Amino acid sequence: QKKNKSVFRYHRLALMFLPQKERDLGFLEKFAELVEAYDILNDCKYSIPALLMLPLVLMNTATWDTQSCPFNFSIEKEDNLTTEFDGKKKRDPPIVRDLYLSLEELFYGCTKKIRISRRMLNEDGVTTCYRNRILVVDIQPGWKEGTRITFPEEGDQGPNNIPADIVFIVKEKLHPRFRREQNDLVYTTHIDLGKSLTGFSVEIETLDSRLLNIPINDIVHPNYAKIVTGEGMPLSKDPAQKGNLIIRFEILFPHRILAEKKQLIKQALLL
Repeated sequence: QKKNKSVFRYHRLALMFLPQKERDLGFLEKFAELVEAYDILNDCKYSIPALLMLPLVLMNTATWDTQSCPFNFSIEKEDNLTTEFDGKKKRDPPIVRDLYLSLEELFYGCTKKIRISRRMLNEDGVTTCYRNRILVVDIQPGWKEGTRITFPEEGDQGPNNIPADIVFIVKEKLHPRFRREQNDLVYTTHIDLGKSLTGFSVEIETLDSRLLNIPINDIVHPNYAKIVTGEGMPLSKDPAQKGNLIIRFEILFPHRILAEKKQLIKQALLL
């Protein structure tokens, strides 16, 4: 097992220091040292004498074409994925980030501009530099938490990789008045016991700044909920249609009741 790890490490370093042009003298020297160390420490299955000749060949060559190179390195990673240095590029894994949005932003829809800094190839196709880029996310009305927005191949560029996709996942911010359940909005209000028995009205400011006045004429018990049709979140497939507003109640019981009031309650409720 130690031998396999050693093979993997020296192969990886050899790929890292493979010279691309004759002026990469530092890379040539490093590459030769790595091959020598590899030969000493391992009973190598690759042709080490041939590898030792590669820096000498490169010293007398203006450029090196990877496609015509007679050597083919293969690195087996710990996750059993294999990357071969044979002209093929590997795709970097996706870069996933959360995108937090308010209920108002998901109600109306909006545009988010996200600035990223990514490594990009220069004109020589080998060296890279960092450049800023703006990614524009068009949030549609009714999008739910978990919606994924993908920007293909917007990750770091490199000579031997396919850039990663950048993925944003919608997350809902906590709201001071509402909680979302699918396409419905849930509003919870606190009422005292007297109102739960005699009736009352609830005023609710909606996400689009309207003021609803909802009369409650029913007896409010602990599992009671008032449903107001069409006052929830827009449906993403048809924003003209909306879910419902669900009003739930928490009943506040008195800590104590005076004796005369208890008698009045008995007379009212036990007739």
